[in-house]
Amino acid sequence: MEQLFNFRSRNKNEVAELLSGIDKFLAEVHALGKERSKAVDSMLEEFHNNREKAFKEMKEELKKGRLERNRKVNHFLLQSKSDRVKCQAAWSTLRIAVKAAPEQPVEKPEKPVQEAELAAATPALEEAVPAEVTPDEEELKDHIFAYVNSHTGGIRLTEIETEFNIPRIRAGNLARALVDEGKIGKEGLLYVPIREEGEK
Repeated sequence: MEQLFNFRSRNKNEVAELLSGIDKFLAEVHALGKERSKAVDSMLEEFHNNREKAFKEMKEELKKGRLERNRKVNHFLLQSKSDRVKCQAAWSTLRIAVKAAPEQPVEKPEKPVQEAELAAATPALEEAVPAEVTPDEEELKDHIFAYVNSHTGGIRLTEIETEFNIPRIRAGNLARALVDEGKIGKEGLLYVPIREEGEK
């Protein structure tokens, strides 16, 4: 009986110690929970403050941008209005000047150069051309000499120009040199072969 009493007493003490340890553990868990909760609250508060600060800064930037855009738009509108007034004044001045200006006679188109006028101008051009011929053109001069002699009826300067595909001034130089050398003759606008005495 005494042993049973002692066993029960010992068990009671062990249970009391166990319950005390559980209470202590629960107290520690509760304290740790409160500490964690406080840290979480601090983080949430910091996050909220940062987000609110960022929102205010963005709002200020948007406000500044809107004011700057409004300023630019107003400046553009004022400038456009000023330009429109200047254009209207210039247009009015131009209309007044046009009404006050005398009517100008209508210019008649120039008449095309007739063949006869061109032919009349050709001798003057040929006379103004110097008769000097460079040595490297002697061969071409010989070809022109043969070409003129092959046309007993005579040829014009334009025909020489076309036949040998050379500028008129160059053709005139070569033909004039042949005339000066007495190899060919010139009758009016035609370059003709030199006829021997008795030759028709």
